[in-house]
Amino acid sequence: MPVQYCLLMLLSLCMLITACDKKPQAQESVATVEETAEEHAEFPKPTDPELMAGYDVFAKVCSHCHIESEYAPVINTPKDWTKRLDKRGRDTLLKHAIEGYGDMSPKGGRRGKDLTDKQVAQGLDYILSLLPKTQ
Repeated sequence: MPVQYCLLMLLSLCMLITACDKKPQAQESVATVEETAEEHAEFPKPTDPELMAGYDVFAKVCSHCHIESEYAPVINTPKDWTKRLDKRGRDTLLKHAIEGYGDMSPKGGRRGKDLTDKQVAQGLDYILSLLPKTQ
């Protein structure tokens, strides 16, 4: 009887761990990528291939938090970005985007092979390209 009880507990624990796995959530978010890009079509698509790659990253990942947020700098609010750029610089912003900082999840919550450091840099460069040019 004690062996059966232990097996039952082990099986229950395995089911609990499996139920908490985040993989299905990631699959759901990938399914909404096209919808997100269409939702935010008001942001200009660049002609430069590097910036276009950044636009894709922005539309698929960054836009979830950087369109409207009280915690993240909003894409169409230049003062939110220039304040950070002036204080920390692009390299520090990129480091924070890759590694996470404060409320910013590492790579926007997409770890591993799903989003490379280069793609994060392209997304940041796209966002920064929308800032007004200072002379």
